[in-house]
Amino acid sequence: MSRKSPVDQLTVDARRRLAAGIYLRESLTLEQLALRLATLTTPDGQAVIGGANPETEQPWSCDTLSRDLKALKKQWRDDAKAEIDTHTTRILAELQEVKREAWARGRLTQVLMAIDREMKLLGIGQGGDERPDPLENVQYASRAEFERAMREQYARNMGLDRKLKVN
Repeated sequence: MSRKSPVDQLTVDARRRLAAGIYLRESLTLEQLALRLATLTTPDGQAVIGGANPETEQPWSCDTLSRDLKALKKQWRDDAKAEIDTHTTRILAELQEVKREAWARGRLTQVLMAIDREMKLLGIGQGGDERPDPLENVQYASRAEFERAMREQYARNMGLDRKLKVN
């Protein structure tokens, strides 16, 4: 495949920008889009760069516009994925801060809630193949009893039960 000259790439970029605007605003067939692009003019009546094929001064072919729309849709998908990744990363950072603060304050229920949110955000444990939660059917008389049990379990897991007395 030959590389396009800078002028050719400018024409392609202009055509795609124009086609995208019309495509998003109007429901046109490829033939209608080609004719619509070819009739675009500046306020002083000059033809718009990218509106028509500069070599033939005719409307762009449907094949060309089809390739343009395919490339545009791929770019839009890629941009959307990048936005989602950025947003997901920011939310994960916020959840890390919530967990850090909750741990510092001994608020284990908040820690567990933050972990649950992280798992949901990352899609962990949603396929039905996760192991059953051993604490799922355990009943506690009060929230204080639950939090005490969680602190004790955490202390055991961290090897702190031998060093600290857990309240």
